Amino acid sequence: MEKLTKSDKKTDKFLNIKTTGTRNNKDKHHFRYEATPYSDLYLLFQKVTLNESDHFVDFGSGRGRVCFYVHHLFNCYTYGIEINLSTYHEALLNLESYSVKHDSNDKIQFLMEYAENYEIKEFQNVFFFFNPFTVQIFKKVIYNIIESVNKHPREITIILTYPILDYVSFILQETDFVVVDYIEFNHINKDRNKFIILQNL
Repeated sequence: MEKLTKSDKKTDKFLNIKTTGTRNNKDKHHFRYEATPYSDLYLLFQKVTLNESDHFVDFGSGRGRVCFYVHHLFNCYTYGIEINLSTYHEALLNLESYSVKHDSNDKIQFLMEYAENYEIKEFQNVFFFFNPFTVQIFKKVIYNIIESVNKHPREITIILTYPILDYVSFILQETDFVVVDYIEFNHINKDRNKFIILQNL
């Protein structure tokens, strides 16, 4: 049986999707699309494991790579929030292609919406960010998550991918989320991280 690999092209082919390449965004508050390498997702999900009942949200989901990867690994619910119309349509095409080879169980959704306007659902509990937008928008999204938790208390996991300093400074200094794990960028540059994993302990 063919398995997931650390190769972008091979894993895309296995999942029956097309997520490689980049796309610039004309909106100065939203950064360009660039998919997280599968080799790094492999490392991340050696540390982070999800259950079928978990609800995973990717802000700035692009063509959907992380959502498809997470669904395939854990069969959990995944939501991709994307604002670029062309990229959003490509994610929907990928969902059709993915569903041909893999049963999505209606657990994958993509929505075209500004992240700061997205209403956090009371059951969503894992949130993934790959520097999709400015720290001003990031703050609004995090405060929306906190508001949801205040209304519906639950354990939350936030995953920051190659996080910019402004993200890290804000979430550590102005919220109650704490770092529970991380993956270093490499063995040489230990001041940078591929991933920072936080929870509301």
